[in-house]
Amino acid sequence: MKAGAWVAAIGGLAFVQGASSAWAHALTEADLVDRYCAGMIKEFPNPDGTRTDCISDTHAIEVDFSKKWAEAIGQALH
Repeated sequence: MKAGAWVAAIGGLAFVQGASSAWAHALTEADLVDRYCAGMIKEFPNPDGTRTDCISDTHAIEVDFSKKWAEAIGQALH
């Protein structure tokens, strides 16, 4: 699997993985959140003290690097 970025969205569970290793390592997770979550609420604080990367009217989205795909899915399902 290439190193890249994953976007896990709940509410029609969707995953987006892409980018080359060089591109992915040149960006931080915050850069990816800015890119994939434009126009949404970013870093939404949840009542249990966790944060959701992006919130739209219909989706909660977790953004992470592909090497952390299992963590991203777990966080998105939480």
